[in-house]
Amino acid sequence: MYNIIKSLNFTNRRNLAVVLTVFSMVMLPLILPVMLGVSMKEVTGDAYLLNLCGDLFLIWLFPIMILGCIAASGDAGDKTLHYEILAGHSRTRVFFARVLCALFWSVLLTAFFFYLPLVYYGLLNGWNAEGMRVSDIVLRALLSLFPMFRVAAFCIMVSVLFRSAGKGIGFSYLFIELQIMAIEIAGLFFDDMDKKYLSGAYNVQDLLTLSNSRNYVINGEKVEVYETALEGGNVLWTIAVSLLLGGIYLAVAYLDFTKRDRS
Repeated sequence: MYNIIKSLNFTNRRNLAVVLTVFSMVMLPLILPVMLGVSMKEVTGDAYLLNLCGDLFLIWLFPIMILGCIAASGDAGDKTLHYEILAGHSRTRVFFARVLCALFWSVLLTAFFFYLPLVYYGLLNGWNAEGMRVSDIVLRALLSLFPMFRVAAFCIMVSVLFRSAGKGIGFSYLFIELQIMAIEIAGLFFDDMDKKYLSGAYNVQDLLTLSNSRNYVINGEKVEVYETALEGGNVLWTIAVSLLLGGIYLAVAYLDFTKRDRS
């Protein structure tokens, strides 16, 4: 399995679509403040988190789709899978090698570049918001890996079912957009509907939206103090729903991968 993962990583590092996707993840947080008319010297870590992180994750769905589908099924059309099986590797080993590789590229790598701006903007320009505890922000970031896994597992499943990275990306985008649209329409009819667990994207946005704040007067100035702690229910539901749905998606992909001809 290690040699398969090593080979996949070697191929991915030389894939133009992967290189351009990673380059975009590096550049977007740098140019976005300028596009919004804000100097980079004025963007603090807390300002980036409060104003951009949650909404920006919808754009970060694309790297998850692209990297996950390419890592899982980028070589589905060139007989590589068939040759790996002929070389004596079991379908189970080949499948999980691809899943592990895809999760690394689509979840861990994407999360790294997604949260990196919080670090360098925080180091460059500081954190001005009151009440933001670093431990709570780190917990929210780590917890967001679970709904990211949920989204990545769905994209992996679609790419395996269609036996194509390109079709996987296209249909993943279509299905996720339809899901978000359906949730938004349902929200118009059910005002009290809690949608944060209905989609992995909404789950991440909820974790990164710090709306619980109070105004205090400190040294004669009105200061907005944020409450960043998470309730235990949010932590448990995020983990449980993400693992359950992600596990179902990967189980469907595994059954298709091992039962259908891959040549």
